[in-house]
Amino acid sequence: MATEETKAVMAQMDAAADVAEAELRKTLEDNPEHKEGIMYALGWMRSHYMAAGYKRMGRTMVTLHKELGN
Repeated sequence: MATEETKAVMAQMDAAADVAEAELRKTLEDNPEHKEGIMYALGWMRSHYMAAGYKRMGRTMVTLHKELGN
């Protein structure tokens, strides 16, 4: 059974995920020129997450972002 502290952390993570999703949706809406690149990244994530897991895929994305200097 989850502790109250764990439940609070999970609620914060859920809220952060909601903010991130809203931001990405707004980016797509406001910048249609980015749709192709975003769709590629989303498809890449979708095709690998079951085998590799979200956490590893997220680390890969952050590492590449740092390497590319953005």
